[in-house]
Amino acid sequence: MSKQKKIIAAVVVLAVIAAAFAGTTYYHKKQIETMRAKAMKELTEAVDLKDYREKEQTEITAIQKEAQTAIQETEKRAEAKAIVDEAKAKMAKVKTDEQLTAEEKAAAEKKRKAEEKKRKAEEKARKEAEAEAAAAAAAESDYSGGYDDSGDGGDSSGGGSGSGGCVGNDAANFY
Repeated sequence: MSKQKKIIAAVVVLAVIAAAFAGTTYYHKKQIETMRAKAMKELTEAVDLKDYREKEQTEITAIQKEAQTAIQETEKRAEAKAIVDEAKAKMAKVKTDEQLTAEEKAAAEKKRKAEEKKRKAEEKARKEAEAEAAAAAAAESDYSGGYDDSGDGGDSSGGGSGSGGCVGNDAANFY
């Protein structure tokens, strides 16, 4: 074989190798693009933003954007999966409107029960105070019923000094 034929054969072999390599690189790039697209789709389908309030939607969107940026930078399937899994875990911690509503209702019910308990305790204390006041008034009326304030030491019928009461200076020394 002549030198010229050897050069042509070498060039042909190099062209075939280059074409094969270019095909492999193209195929590899397509695989990476497909992997990224699947990861992005999984990420966006993981939650329905309509289930969240505006503030929580903003939080979910930020998590998704951060994950999408990281996915665009990776060429490894395992890394992309880890990024998606981490983003899903973060999004799962964000509460839906339904969850927040349930928590708000539970908190309102707890507050209502606490207020009701306080109101009942105040009512009980008021009733006890009224009962004590009534008992004190009844006890006072029991003591004053037979007590003579007339100063003659007898009963209140206006009897005399011989009824056993204190007379004269003895009344001053009685206490």
